[in-house]
Amino acid sequence: QDEFVIFSFVSQDKKRLGFIFQLQSSQGAQEILQQWEPSMEGDLKPLWDIIGQKGGAYIPFFRQTSYQNTLIRFQTFSVKDFGIVYALKGNVLYITSSLESMKAGLDLNEETK
Repeated sequence: QDEFVIFSFVSQDKKRLGFIFQLQSSQGAQEILQQWEPSMEGDLKPLWDIIGQKGGAYIPFFRQTSYQNTLIRFQTFSVKDFGIVYALKGNVLYITSSLESMKAGLDLNEETK
């Protein structure tokens, strides 16, 4: 849809970027995102360059965790909590550059409801 939010998240010396997209429907979105995972690093590189992050993934695959009963998929680039992190919650897609910023985005969206 036409609605999305771009946010920055700063914690100590870490600058992170996040996006929140309102989807028309989330049906099939998780499968599409997982199919995108092999090229996601290269596709999103220009966005991470904006916040001055360099380097590539040191783990060549995505792992998962959860927060607030939301499945989170992530690929780690740095021990300083930097990487590709995404989640679907209802019809909302979150893409961030760290687990900490993902949690902040999920919290922010809950507060604005």
